[in-house]
Amino acid sequence: MGNNTNYLDVSQVTSVSLHNHEMFQNDLLLSSSFDWSVNLYSTRYFQSPILNLSHYEDYVTDVKWHPSHPAVFSTIDAGGTIELWNLNEDMESAVVRNVQAGTAWYGGFC
Repeated sequence: MGNNTNYLDVSQVTSVSLHNHEMFQNDLLLSSSFDWSVNLYSTRYFQSPILNLSHYEDYVTDVKWHPSHPAVFSTIDAGGTIELWNLNEDMESAVVRNVQAGTAWYGGFC
């Protein structure tokens, strides 16, 4: 690529979770990726994330919204760290963080 070419280096997305709560009418989308981050987007204004969580210490392998609570979601990274987020309580830190070294299994909220 030439020096005058503008491009966006986007990391591979590992998971996408569309919020299915009736309050948001499928407007909120979470994504996790190999760049060690989780992003929250509005599907109406997708140009940039509403919230970027980039504190992870490994690839983020999965992200899932809670099936009934509209502000809660969970994440897991490749190192086995599981986090539970409640955006009504804190938008900068997980409300629960559990480190399971070497385990990348994820069951989500099933």
